[in-house]
Amino acid sequence: MVTVETQEEIKPTSSDFYCRNIPTPSVPSVIVVVVVLVLVLVVLVVLVMLMMLVVLVLMLVLVLMLGILVVLVVLVMLMMLMTLVVLVVMLVLVLDARDSGGADGAVGGDPPTITESKSNEATTGRQASLKCEASAVPAPDFEWYRDDTRINSANGLEIKSTEGQSSLTVTNVTEEHYGNYTCVAANKLGVTNASLVLFSKYAKTEPDLV
Repeated sequence: MVTVETQEEIKPTSSDFYCRNIPTPSVPSVIVVVVVLVLVLVVLVVLVMLMMLVVLVLMLVLVLMLGILVVLVVLVMLMMLMTLVVLVVMLVLVLDARDSGGADGAVGGDPPTITESKSNEATTGRQASLKCEASAVPAPDFEWYRDDTRINSANGLEIKSTEGQSSLTVTNVTEEHYGNYTCVAANKLGVTNASLVLFSKYAKTEPDLV
């Protein structure tokens, strides 16, 4: 027995028809799309890098401006400090000059000069005095010496000094008090002296000054 196969005619459906109408993209079109995307990415990267570069440049400029500002501030402070130092030095010089001028005015360029000194006679057991006067501006200081030894108010000796004059008084004259004495007058501009003799009233002649 022979079987005969019959072929059924397959009718296309609507979905099959739709799929056939969709064109399949070609290889060149895909490459173009990829290239465009790559270019876009490259452009974006370049833009980002440019923005970062701009930001870095701005930061550098800001740092430089801040550095210049700091330098200017330091320079101004140094100038102010130097000005202050100069003012202080000038003030010190002015004060020193004023003090020197006042001192010079007070001194008046006048060293001591002995105006009067007189030897004196004395009697043993009595009181006797030697007097010395000097002129100077300012007034001089006085000192008394006996044989290069400075005399102080002690052991029966009394020294009194006022402005321009000084006296040495022996309260109780003894033999050891007779002899040569020196009156010294001094101030800032000079020193001068005079020799005086305390001699016995009963001496035949006044002893010579040594």
